[in-house]
Amino acid sequence: MARSKTRQKNGHPPRGTSGFLSLQRLPFQNNSNRSHERFGGGRDWRRLIALGTIVVNLSALGLLSSSFGRPMPDYWPGMPAIFSGLVIAIIIMRIGRPKIYWDWVSLGALEITLGVLLKNDPVLASALYALPFYGLLAMSAVQLGVIGASIKPNKAWTWLGAGGAANIIVTTLGCIDHFTSKSISAETALMTTLMIIGLSLIGLGKSLRPKRDTGSIG
Repeated sequence: MARSKTRQKNGHPPRGTSGFLSLQRLPFQNNSNRSHERFGGGRDWRRLIALGTIVVNLSALGLLSSSFGRPMPDYWPGMPAIFSGLVIAIIIMRIGRPKIYWDWVSLGALEITLGVLLKNDPVLASALYALPFYGLLAMSAVQLGVIGASIKPNKAWTWLGAGGAANIIVTTLGCIDHFTSKSISAETALMTTLMIIGLSLIGLGKSLRPKRDTGSIG
């Protein structure tokens, strides 16, 4: 009894209690570690910035082609979205290997599908293409926000969440315009959302940059 009282006064719980508390804390520690597993590598933030830059350049190419004609002879509608989706899936899988981040892969797959739909019907004359197109465009915007909610720190959510919200607005305006005045082309709507995704990726990479590397990128 005396030894037990001494342990309690010294603040050391019995061994059984200590083991039980450790088991209780384990799930919370696992959840905390899981939120920091993604993009924890020393160069992951650089890869995200590079990925975002590629997506921005591809979307800029699409915007130029839809506004001022086709600058490349082999260009076809939806090409930037298809290549951007492939690049997103490949680079994120490379960053996460051996794990697969299925939410990112889904985002890439959505962009590829949108590009294929636009390639088959560039003006979305058929409702069979128009309705799935804007439905998938909305899903892509929501998916971007969902990905942001799964990443820490909060700055990451700010970039991806804002990007998802902006893409919802673009999708809504594009869909309304398509079925009314048709002044905004489907390719312009898709390339605008793709541009926002690229900028969000650049912002995500910068938000994950370690403080010691703040001077390495101007």
